[in-house]
Amino acid sequence: AARALRQAALPTPEALASLELREVYRGILATYEEIERGVTSSRRLRLAIGPILERCITAVEMCGRLALLANPLHHHLAVHDQKGLRAEIDRLQGRCDALSGEDAARVLRGAIAARRRELANLDHMAVMRDRIHARLEVCRASFAAFAATVVKLHVADEEQLGLAAGTLNDHLEGVSDKLEIM
Repeated sequence: AARALRQAALPTPEALASLELREVYRGILATYEEIERGVTSSRRLRLAIGPILERCITAVEMCGRLALLANPLHHHLAVHDQKGLRAEIDRLQGRCDALSGEDAARVLRGAIAARRRELANLDHMAVMRDRIHARLEVCRASFAAFAATVVKLHVADEEQLGLAAGTLNDHLEGVSDKLEIM
Protein backbone atom coordinates (compact mmCIF):
# COMPACT_ATOMS: atom_id res chain seq x y z
CA ALA A 1 0.00 0.00 0.00
CA ALA A 2 2.84 2.39 0.79
CA ARG A 3 4.31 1.50 -2.58
CA ALA A 4 0.95 2.34 -4.19
CA LEU A 5 1.01 5.78 -2.58
CA ARG A 6 4.56 6.43 -3.76
CA GLN A 7 3.83 5.14 -7.26
CA ALA A 8 0.60 7.08 -7.64
CA ALA A 9 0.89 10.16 -9.78
CA LEU A 10 0.20 12.45 -6.85
CA PRO A 11 1.18 16.08 -6.90
CA THR A 12 3.39 17.25 -4.09
CA PRO A 13 1.87 19.80 -1.73
CA GLU A 14 4.42 22.30 -3.05
CA ALA A 15 2.79 22.02 -6.51
CA LEU A 16 -0.26 23.84 -5.15
CA ALA A 17 -0.37 27.60 -5.48
CA SER A 18 -2.65 28.30 -2.52
CA LEU A 19 -0.87 28.02 0.81
CA GLU A 20 -4.13 27.21 2.57
CA LEU A 21 -5.01 24.45 0.10
CA ARG A 22 -1.45 23.14 0.33
CA GLU A 23 -1.86 22.61 4.08
CA VAL A 24 -5.18 20.83 3.63
CA TYR A 25 -3.68 18.52 1.01
CA ARG A 26 -0.61 17.90 3.18
CA GLY A 27 -3.01 16.90 5.97
CA ILE A 28 -4.77 14.45 3.65
CA LEU A 29 -1.48 12.79 2.74
CA ALA A 30 -0.36 12.57 6.37
CA THR A 31 -3.70 11.16 7.52
CA TYR A 32 -3.62 8.56 4.74
CA GLU A 33 -0.26 7.36 6.05
CA GLU A 34 -1.72 7.23 9.57
CA ILE A 35 -4.62 5.11 8.28
CA GLU A 36 -2.19 2.81 6.48
CA ARG A 37 -0.14 2.27 9.64
CA GLY A 38 -3.27 1.67 11.70
CA VAL A 39 -4.84 -0.78 9.27
CA THR A 40 -1.67 -2.84 8.92
CA SER A 41 -1.29 -3.14 12.70
CA SER A 42 -4.92 -4.05 13.40
CA ARG A 43 -5.68 -7.78 13.42
CA ARG A 44 -9.35 -7.22 12.58
CA LEU A 45 -8.67 -4.90 9.65
CA ARG A 46 -5.69 -6.81 8.26
CA LEU A 47 -8.04 -9.08 6.29
CA ALA A 48 -9.59 -6.08 4.57
CA ILE A 49 -6.36 -4.13 4.08
CA GLY A 50 -6.42 -4.28 0.27
CA PRO A 51 -9.90 -2.86 -0.31
CA ILE A 52 -9.60 -0.31 2.51
CA LEU A 53 -6.31 1.13 1.32
CA GLU A 54 -7.37 0.93 -2.32
CA ARG A 55 -10.38 3.12 -1.59
CA CYS A 56 -8.27 5.52 0.45
CA ILE A 57 -5.58 5.87 -2.22
CA THR A 58 -8.29 6.48 -4.84
CA ALA A 59 -9.65 9.29 -2.65
CA VAL A 60 -6.13 10.72 -2.23
CA GLU A 61 -5.58 10.65 -6.01
CA MET A 62 -8.89 12.43 -6.58
CA CYS A 63 -7.93 15.06 -4.01
CA GLY A 64 -4.61 15.59 -5.76
CA ARG A 65 -6.32 16.15 -9.10
CA LEU A 66 -8.87 18.50 -7.54
CA ALA A 67 -6.17 20.46 -5.75
CA LEU A 68 -4.30 20.99 -9.02
CA LEU A 69 -7.51 22.26 -10.62
CA ALA A 70 -7.52 25.07 -8.08
CA ASN A 71 -4.14 26.39 -9.31
CA PRO A 72 -5.37 28.29 -12.40
CA LEU A 73 -8.28 29.67 -10.38
CA HIS A 74 -5.93 30.82 -7.63
CA HIS A 75 -3.52 32.44 -10.10
CA HIS A 76 -6.26 34.23 -12.03
CA LEU A 77 -8.04 35.48 -8.93
CA ALA A 78 -4.75 36.68 -7.46
CA VAL A 79 -4.11 38.87 -10.51
CA HIS A 80 -7.67 40.06 -11.15
CA ASP A 81 -9.21 41.77 -8.15
CA GLN A 82 -12.99 41.62 -7.92
CA LYS A 83 -13.21 44.77 -5.79
CA GLY A 84 -11.04 46.65 -8.24
CA LEU A 85 -13.18 45.46 -11.12
CA ARG A 86 -16.36 46.62 -9.36
CA ALA A 87 -14.75 50.04 -8.87
CA GLU A 88 -13.81 50.08 -12.57
CA ILE A 89 -17.41 49.28 -13.55
CA ASP A 90 -18.66 52.10 -11.31
CA ARG A 91 -16.10 54.49 -12.85
CA LEU A 92 -17.11 53.54 -16.39
CA GLN A 93 -20.81 53.85 -15.48
CA GLY A 94 -20.23 57.34 -14.04
CA ARG A 95 -18.33 58.35 -17.15
CA CYS A 96 -21.10 56.94 -19.36
CA ASP A 97 -23.76 58.85 -17.41
CA ALA A 98 -21.80 62.08 -17.89
CA LEU A 99 -21.53 61.72 -21.68
CA SER A 100 -23.80 63.81 -23.86
CA GLY A 101 -23.22 61.93 -27.13
CA GLU A 102 -25.26 58.77 -27.61
CA ASP A 103 -22.67 57.07 -29.86
CA ALA A 104 -19.92 57.38 -27.23
CA ALA A 105 -22.32 56.28 -24.48
CA ARG A 106 -23.33 53.19 -26.50
CA VAL A 107 -19.67 52.20 -26.98
CA LEU A 108 -18.94 52.76 -23.31
CA ARG A 109 -21.98 50.66 -22.34
CA GLY A 110 -20.40 47.84 -24.38
CA ALA A 111 -17.23 48.17 -22.29
CA ILE A 112 -19.32 48.14 -19.10
CA ALA A 113 -21.14 45.00 -20.24
CA ALA A 114 -17.82 43.29 -20.98
CA ARG A 115 -16.50 44.22 -17.52
CA ARG A 116 -19.68 42.87 -15.92
CA ARG A 117 -19.21 39.56 -17.75
CA GLU A 118 -15.62 39.50 -16.52
CA LEU A 119 -16.83 40.15 -12.95
CA ALA A 120 -19.44 37.39 -13.24
CA ASN A 121 -16.69 34.99 -14.36
CA LEU A 122 -14.46 36.03 -11.47
CA ASP A 123 -17.32 35.52 -9.01
CA HIS A 124 -17.98 32.07 -10.48
CA MET A 125 -14.27 31.16 -10.32
CA ALA A 126 -14.19 32.16 -6.63
CA VAL A 127 -17.16 29.85 -6.00
CA MET A 128 -15.39 27.02 -7.84
CA ARG A 129 -12.19 27.57 -5.83
CA ASP A 130 -14.15 27.56 -2.58
CA ARG A 131 -16.00 24.38 -3.58
CA ILE A 132 -12.72 22.58 -4.33
CA HIS A 133 -11.33 23.71 -1.00
CA ALA A 134 -14.46 22.51 0.81
CA ARG A 135 -14.26 19.09 -0.87
CA LEU A 136 -10.66 18.68 0.24
CA GLU A 137 -11.61 19.72 3.78
CA VAL A 138 -14.33 17.04 3.79
CA CYS A 139 -11.80 14.44 2.69
CA ARG A 140 -9.29 15.49 5.34
CA ALA A 141 -11.97 15.40 8.06
CA SER A 142 -13.30 12.03 6.87
CA PHE A 143 -9.79 10.58 6.82
CA ALA A 144 -9.16 11.88 10.34
CA ALA A 145 -12.40 10.30 11.57
CA PHE A 146 -11.52 7.03 9.84
CA ALA A 147 -8.01 7.06 11.32
CA ALA A 148 -9.53 7.48 14.78
CA THR A 149 -11.87 4.55 14.10
CA VAL A 150 -8.94 2.39 13.02
CA VAL A 151 -7.04 3.19 16.22
CA LYS A 152 -10.15 2.53 18.31
CA LEU A 153 -10.72 -0.87 16.66
CA HIS A 154 -7.08 -1.81 17.06
CA VAL A 155 -7.07 -0.97 20.78
CA ALA A 156 -10.42 -2.72 21.32
CA ASP A 157 -9.06 -5.88 19.64
CA GLU A 158 -5.88 -5.81 21.70
CA GLU A 159 -7.90 -5.20 24.85
CA GLN A 160 -10.12 -8.19 24.11
CA LEU A 161 -7.06 -10.35 23.53
CA GLY A 162 -5.61 -9.12 26.80
CA LEU A 163 -8.83 -9.87 28.65
CA ALA A 164 -9.06 -13.28 27.03
CA ALA A 165 -5.50 -14.04 28.08
CA GLY A 166 -6.29 -12.85 31.60
CA THR A 167 -9.36 -15.05 31.72
CA LEU A 168 -7.34 -17.97 30.42
CA ASN A 169 -4.72 -17.41 33.14
CA ASP A 170 -7.46 -17.27 35.76
CA HIS A 171 -8.90 -20.45 34.35
CA LEU A 172 -5.54 -22.21 34.34
CA GLU A 173 -4.92 -21.12 37.92
CA GLY A 174 -8.30 -22.59 38.84
CA VAL A 175 -7.39 -25.83 37.09
CA SER A 176 -4.05 -25.91 38.93
CA ASP A 177 -5.86 -25.40 42.25
CA LYS A 178 -8.23 -28.28 41.45
CA LEU A 179 -5.35 -30.51 40.41
CA GLU A 180 -3.57 -29.79 43.70
CA ILE A 181 -6.70 -30.63 45.64
CA MET A 182 -7.02 -33.92 43.78
